Amino acid sequence: MGTLVPFSRRSRVEQVIFLREVHLRKARLHSATDLSVLFALFAMLGAVDLNINTDNDTVFVFAYVITTALLVSNTVLVKVGLLWMVPGLDSALLLGRFDPDEYDHVLPLFLLWDWLWILASTGGFFLFVMQFIFIIWIKFPTHSVAPTVIMSPVLLIVLVSLIHSVRRLGKPIVNVEKVERELDHLHGV
Repeated sequence: MGTLVPFSRRSRVEQVIFLREVHLRKARLHSATDLSVLFALFAMLGAVDLNINTDNDTVFVFAYVITTALLVSNTVLVKVGLLWMVPGLDSALLLGRFDPDEYDHVLPLFLLWDWLWILASTGGFFLFVMQFIFIIWIKFPTHSVAPTVIMSPVLLIVLVSLIHSVRRLGKPIVNVEKVERELDHLHGV
């Protein structure tokens, strides 16, 4: 990334790209966090509805408990990350002033934002699908192979999405050429 140029010394295109990157990453992280919260709530609801008998396989019950703990921990970690990063950024965006000493640290945090997004979206979704499979195995041990086979492609798609997300880690999500065309069109160039 090189040395950080103060926000006020950046070109208009760089300022617009920076602001779009910040807004897009923030919106992506918010939506993934909300989805992660829904997954965690389902995990807690599933635990309440689960009837565990002595004839249940303890391996699946143990796996269910572990995935529930990981899912809730994942949600808490992402929420804490979101609560730690967003308030200062929101105040800077609302006030419209960027002090170079305070807010130019946002660019290096893009990588952290992307990791939190991956953790919230694909990590939470993977744990949710695994938990769903374990619920089926615990509640319906005699009829659990078919739902597992049906859910396996979903797990594969989540893993492919995870690999794709990690490969795009830290790359810009705003199309620079498109922003330049829009600004040229606005200014009549």
